[in-house]
Formats: sequence, structure tokens, C-alpha cells
Amino acid sequence: MTLAFQAAGRSWQGAHRDNNEDSFLTSESAIAVADGVGGHAGGEVASAMVIQNLAAVIQSMRGRELSENQVRETIATANFGVSLRVRHDEALTGMSTTLSALFRGDGGLLLAHIGDSRAYLLRGTQVHQVSRDDSYIQDLLDAQKITAADSRRHPMRSVVLKVLSGDNSSPTSSVGLSRHEALDGDRWLLCSDGLTDYVPIELVEETLSAGLDPEATADILIALAGQHDSRDNITLVVCDVVNRTTTTAAVQVGGAALELYGALPAPGMR
Repeated sequence: MTLAFQAAGRSWQGAHRDNNEDSFLTSESAIAVADGVGGHAGGEVASAMVIQNLAAVIQSMRGRELSENQVRETIATANFGVSLRVRHDEALTGMSTTLSALFRGDGGLLLAHIGDSRAYLLRGTQVHQVSRDDSYIQDLLDAQKITAADSRRHPMRSVVLKVLSGDNSSPTSSVGLSRHEALDGDRWLLCSDGLTDYVPIELVEETLSAGLDPEATADILIALAGQHDSRDNITLVVCDVVNRTTTTAAVQVGGAALELYGALPAPGMR
């Protein structure tokens, strides 16, 4: 028996956006959400490229765990792909994306994070936010210059301080990597801020804790975003850590990654 991910991903452009700049991937060994930064050229291209590049590496690993160095190298390669694309299309200059990604690796889990997409963990009956937003608002909150209530109305609440923009040498593209225990029964949620900026966190926690499978849970969270009139794209992955006798190498992508580049071929196919 080995621990693996049982995950469901959803991506919706929302009722107020003309396109979807978010992307996600799911597999039994890695999950990820990327939010193309709004207001910049090609946000959907940036998120799609990073997710597609990550997905290709995950599928090539055929379910094997990644070491910390492999995770860092994989993300750096995916980020460099953004700069290569800009070289071929200057209209995409300035495109960037957030990333929250969880990998099976080094005997546990590795969480890679940059930007203001989020990672939450449900363990037992307790839900807590594992990631820290790389955002102007989070810095103000940490300095106790504003309250949580103020942050929801602040005119600069969408300003992110770190993103993947193609330049691996820049401090603003530095991805945080943290280790976490892998426990059977844990549930993880990765999501773009189109969910957490609009749906009260108490409702998110209640939905995660309701005992429904990842597919149903993901559907309810998307529906809640619609009910709370989210004005952004909404993308999320709900993932249970489960025991499996065998694992597969299949990787699924969604959102802009699927719309722009299509599904990955099945493992072993060209």
C-alpha cells in the first residue's frame, strides 16, 4: 500500500469575466492551481504554460515521488518556459501567474507556493490555511496596519508581490517550498482567490468537512462562488490523501491549460 492523491479539479471563468486565466492539474502524485495575474498581458497563457509544463514532468515520473531538488528544478523549468514564450511573442511581455502545488515527495508532501492562491489542510475536524499570501494586503495584516475586515474592502487587495514571470533569478519569482506530513485521511484544498475573496471561509471549511467525496465537494465550492457573486475566475482542487495498492501516471489539466493546449496524451502514447 502507498499513499496517493484522490483529487477533483474545477475551473470556472465566473459570471463577470470574459475569459479564464486560471489553470489546474490533478494526478495521484501532484496537484496544482495557477492564477494568471489579471491586468497583465497573457495571464491565461502564463498559467496554462506553467501547469502544462508541470503536468508533463509529473506524467513522465509515472507516479514516483519527487525530491525537493526535483520540485525546484521542475518549477524553474516551467517558469523559464514563460520567458521563452515572451521571446517569441512580445505582446505577452509582462505575463505572470501564481502557483500553489502539492507533490508527493521525500517520504511526505512538498508544498510549493507563490502569489495569493491558497492551500488549506483539513486534518480531523480542523481546517487551517497552510500557505501565506505573497501580497501587499498580507504584509499590511502582518504589520497590524489593517484588520481582516479592512482587507476585504482595501483598494489594493489584488496586488501580489511575488509571481512566476519567467525570470528565475528575480526575488519576486522565488517560490516557497515547505514539507508536510502525509497522513491517510487528510484533505487538501488548493484554490485561486476567486473562491476565498468572496466565499466566507467558514462556508469553505464547512464544505470541506461535510464528508462528501472530492468531486461533490469541488462542485459545491464552485456553486458557492456563484451564489456569492464572485467577480473573478474560480479554480480549485480538492484532494484526499488515501491508501492505494497501485497508482497511475495519468495527469489531468483544466481551465486555461486545457482550453489553450488540450489534454495530455495518455501515458505511453505519443
